Parts: sequence; structure tokens; C-alpha cells
Amino acid sequence: MSDEYDYFDMFDLSRQDTRQFNYDKLQNLLYKENQRNGRKAETRQSLLKEAVSFFKNETEYQNYLKKLDAGNSSTKAPEPEEPEQPAPGAQQQAVPSKTKLLHKLGDSLKGKLNLPEDGVRATAIDLLVDHLSNKQPQEWQPSVNHQPTVTQQSINLSGNWRDVDGGFFSALNYSITHSGSWLQMQGKTWGILGMQGEGTISGRFVHIDYRFANGVTGQLDLEISANGRSLKGKCTNFSTRLTSDVHFARI
Repeated sequence: MSDEYDYFDMFDLSRQDTRQFNYDKLQNLLYKENQRNGRKAETRQSLLKEAVSFFKNETEYQNYLKKLDAGNSSTKAPEPEEPEQPAPGAQQQAVPSKTKLLHKLGDSLKGKLNLPEDGVRATAIDLLVDHLSNKQPQEWQPSVNHQPTVTQQSINLSGNWRDVDGGFFSALNYSITHSGSWLQMQGKTWGILGMQGEGTISGRFVHIDYRFANGVTGQLDLEISANGRSLKGKCTNFSTRLTSDVHFARI
């Protein structure tokens, strides 16, 4: 055997990979070849053993590279270098390179784990490699940059409120008790309860079902201001079936 053999070409190795990576692949190939019989297998086993000896440590590896380069420069014309930048429309050529690398990694992993070629775990690795090789990359989609909104977690509506429009609700002073997504609203005058309602809050929107002491019922659909000090929206009177604007402000 000779150290002038180009084991990179013979065993599909790459000088772009590390010595250890190539060494692991050679060991894995040798293990597979040892499972076979025949003259051809014996010849390949001898070549693999010779190659392993050159890749086993950094000193032997560097000496082998120097002799290989010297032999190539005197007997072979230099091969054209691959362009550093891919030509237009060359994205499809990148897929085989990725596939080749994935198969190298799979072979290396099976070699390190000392797995037989037809073993269950080795087959699982092959299936994973094939899956990754054929998987098309998904186009990246930027996440939606939602603007921050006022929520019940950031603003608590508990406190005293009044109707600033001078409308149907202006006769009473109101208090709100707010906890999580639930709230209660009461309207009083001279300490006497004149209106009571309950509702929910979702984001910046409030819904309250109310009932006045005189039997009038209805609902409020309000929006919280950015500073949390104003509630504006619509009042629907179930007795008259009329809808009007309403505006509450903190006292």
C-alpha cells in the first residue's frame, strides 16, 4: 500500500472536514467492510486500514496531506475551484451538498455508537437523515409586532366614577369594584343604592348589565381610555330600546 493513494477521493472524504470527522468515517467504513467476505472485501479492508493509519493522529495526517499534495501537483492538472458565491439560480445545487453532509453525519454517528448497518437504531438514523435531506426549508415569517394594549392586568378600574355628559346616569355617583375580568358597578345618591350592575372586561372593552331601582334595565358597552381614567361608549336601555352615548370619568 502507498501513502500516495488519494483516500479522500477513494472513500468520499472531504478536506473541508476535520481530521477526526474523516477518521470516524473511515472507522465506520472499516467496520462495515469487516462484515463482508471475498477478495474484493479483503482488498477494501486493507485500503481502509492503511487510510486509518494516516488519519489516526495529526502528525501522520499532516505528513500524508503534504505527500498527497506533492503527488497531485506533479501528476494532475489543477482542478477548477468552485466559485465562492453561487451563480444566479444555483440554490438547487446547495441541496445535494446538504444531503451529502447529513449522510456523513449519520455514518459518523453510527460509527461512534458501533451500530451494525442493518440494526434497528442504525436504520432509525438512516430514516432521520433521509427525512432531513428531503425536508424543504420553511420560509421565515416575521412575528406580528402587536402594539401593547391596556388590559385588566395593567389597569384596575376600581374606584369612584361619574357621568360627565349629564345624561341618564348623571343623577347618581358610581363606584366600580374590579377583580381580574369581573367587575361590579353601583350607583348611589345620599347613600341610597339606585343602580347595580355586573359585567366583564376583555382587553380595553367593558360590558356591564345593569338594573335601576325603578326597574329600568339595560347594558353598557364601554372602552377604557389609554390612561385608564375614562370610560366611553354606548348605553342600551332595554325598556325604551334606545341607545345613547355615555361617558364616565374617575372622580
